[in-house]
Amino acid sequence: MTSDPQVQVQVPLLDPASPAGAAVRRRRAALNEVLRRAAAQGAAPEDLLRTTAEVAGLVRGLEVALPEDRFDATLEALVGSAAALCAQGRAGAHGPEHRALAVAATAVPWLAVDPRPVVGAMVAAAPTVARQGDLDAWLRRVAAAATAEQGVTAGADLAARVRSVVVVAAWRSGLARFRDAALAAVDELPRAVAVAALDLPAELAADPSRLGEAVLTPHRADRWWWPGSRTAPGVLARHGGFRGLGGPWLRRPVVLGWVGPAEGGPGWLVEADDVAWLVVADVHGSAITRFGDAAADGVTGRPRPPAHGAPHVGVVPWTDEVTGLVAVDAPAWPGPVALVSRAHSYCVDVVRLPRRVAA
Repeated sequence: MTSDPQVQVQVPLLDPASPAGAAVRRRRAALNEVLRRAAAQGAAPEDLLRTTAEVAGLVRGLEVALPEDRFDATLEALVGSAAALCAQGRAGAHGPEHRALAVAATAVPWLAVDPRPVVGAMVAAAPTVARQGDLDAWLRRVAAAATAEQGVTAGADLAARVRSVVVVAAWRSGLARFRDAALAAVDELPRAVAVAALDLPAELAADPSRLGEAVLTPHRADRWWWPGSRTAPGVLARHGGFRGLGGPWLRRPVVLGWVGPAEGGPGWLVEADDVAWLVVADVHGSAITRFGDAAADGVTGRPRPPAHGAPHVGVVPWTDEVTGLVAVDAPAWPGPVALVSRAHSYCVDVVRLPRRVAA
């Protein structure tokens, strides 16, 4: 692909007579400049060779799917992103960014408009999703949303559309801290695209107009409700754990209260190791982050919840002293949800309480 002696990158098995080979010839100067820049920034020649060959393999599947100008732009966007990853030392063949590149190369309805925001948004988001959620599910949902796309236009419209899909699919794939942003973004998406990004049941995909009434409205009222989720009283999820085994805490946590959006939430306030923590959780996932550098009582002025909450959690399959129980406002049905800390557990439990507790 280039005669630069410092790079010496040649794409193997690329037929010069193929559409991909013709695109390389048309974009030779721009592609060579991308590779030279990456090499000057420290990219290893062998990494550039491998990733460029991978990109050549990806674009072969687009030779009949895209018009010539969009095919050329897609090739350049993919090579540019892959070369930048090599320069950053993130050239792992199975890394999240490279997996995102492969899926971005299948988003034909978006690539046919402008490949740059598609490739850029997916590659930028992939490491965060891989750390905090389910990368495979996210990639699948973004690809499904792109396939469902119709009528998107160029410019800011596409860039905003891709960002919205990335956020919605990330929330659905376990990134609970994205919930508010995702619920705002989903209203901006075409209903068929939103249904695909949310990975909803087939009956909703057949009638996307029901999305608001059937899913979004009840979920906004109860963050632990979702089609097919558990509504009976009991443990819904367990979060935290001992730091020596991969959890966040050295000492057992105590649940102190609920923090609203105006106070830096929403989420449950937990004290452990003389530090305040925020447990952000919903039906799709959770995140535990530091909320203060002093004991939580001192940070917020909240008293500890009374330990006599224990009788309210007789629906759960354990017997222990309850050290904190804080319920979240929820509709009367299916019942409130509480975060519960226990005297002998390094975890906190999300528990659906019986409706009688609300009374």
